[in-house]
Amino acid sequence: MDYTNFGSAGVKVSRIALGLGLRGQGNETEAQKLVEHAIASGINFIDCANIYGPNDDRANIGRSEVVAGKAIADKRDQIILTSKVCG
Repeated sequence: MDYTNFGSAGVKVSRIALGLGLRGQGNETEAQKLVEHAIASGINFIDCANIYGPNDDRANIGRSEVVAGKAIADKRDQIILTSKVCG
């Protein structure tokens, strides 16, 4: 995996980020496995948003942040997590 500087923050991020749109994916366990596989492959840059959820179902809005949180809980100091707010 190639890494680059994240602006002037002094942090290195993978050139490939994992976007957690989770559109159409209703299985949280499989989504967590995807995140874990990405991390094992060297990806340390994960993007999510409070508006992302499966099938645009308002009851599940924000699930990408929940999935990311569970998947990186024991390795938070190794991951750069970005999020956006839609309101």
